[in-house]
Amino acid sequence: MILDRVENNHYVLKNSLIKYGGSELRIHMNRRYYADAHMLYSNENSHFGDFIYDDGNNKMFLVNEEVNPDKLDKERWYLCPQAYSVSLRKLPTPPGFDAYRNSPIGTFLLNPSNENSAW
Repeated sequence: MILDRVENNHYVLKNSLIKYGGSELRIHMNRRYYADAHMLYSNENSHFGDFIYDDGNNKMFLVNEEVNPDKLDKERWYLCPQAYSVSLRKLPTPPGFDAYRNSPIGTFLLNPSNENSAW
């Protein structure tokens, strides 16, 4: 399986095992993430009795069939973060972008539905 894109709060995976869910799988971003037992135990939140990975930017609730099987639905797909190299970050607005956006050329390029547009 290949993580193809993120769309409408879902991870969209291309699935080569078509008999298991079709050619495309969608996993909601709010679903728990699958992890090995070591990762769960190193991210245990004893106050809430849950396993939460939190690096300050990302917060993921973790699940594993050995450690917390009551939180795992065996008929559901889970994303395993270690299997993918993905990092999503909000980039700052480049300096001068607002001035560009409000310039005649910026207005033209950023708003192709503008009646003065040649698009």
